[in-house]
Amino acid sequence: MTPEGCSIPVYPAAPVRRRRLPDGRPVVVRPLEAEDTRRYTEFVRGLSAETLYNRLLGSGVGITPDRLQRLLVVDQHSHVALHAVIRLDDGAEQIVGVARFAGTGDDCVAELAVTVADEWQGKGVGTLLLRALLLEARRAGVHTLVGDVFRANAPMHALLRNAGFGLAVAPGDAQLTRATKALAPVRPRARSARTAPRANADADPGAARSERNGIIIDSA
Repeated sequence: MTPEGCSIPVYPAAPVRRRRLPDGRPVVVRPLEAEDTRRYTEFVRGLSAETLYNRLLGSGVGITPDRLQRLLVVDQHSHVALHAVIRLDDGAEQIVGVARFAGTGDDCVAELAVTVADEWQGKGVGTLLLRALLLEARRAGVHTLVGDVFRANAPMHALLRNAGFGLAVAPGDAQLTRATKALAPVRPRARSARTAPRANADADPGAARSERNGIIIDSA
């Protein structure tokens, strides 16, 4: 459900962001679409048991076909999902991380999740995805992002803390940490053909500046 009063944009609104990881490897962040079904399925099936456990907060034994289908049904309206893609040596594309938020039914509150492929953890993928997701949530008029994380999941704690989330014990479950971040909405500017930005630009001045410098990102 779209939180009442939030100005959710009509997609495709999220730009394609072309970035580089700290090691110099190019990566593209873009909205998850139906044509990504095969790549997303391969991404999920390649996750380790530990990563799946953290993603699902211990529920179930893994990603069932029904749950996989639900994760793929993204309207980019009430449920926004972005994925990071790298190009392999043979030219094929591989998804290395996914970040998403979805309305909770509370006024302008959305729940977020970030998942990074095991072999790409600690290389800046999570930071890049979360930065893009925060911008899309702000553009959507989301006032607050929340998410629950296992208290033992130190890398995710660091990722969220570095992004400005407050961390506290989740209500009703001492094993979980509740991450919360208040957002200031961003209103997209009207653009003419002469003032339209490059295809890989977005409303994040820091991201554009980082791209000119050859890029960015810290941990995760």
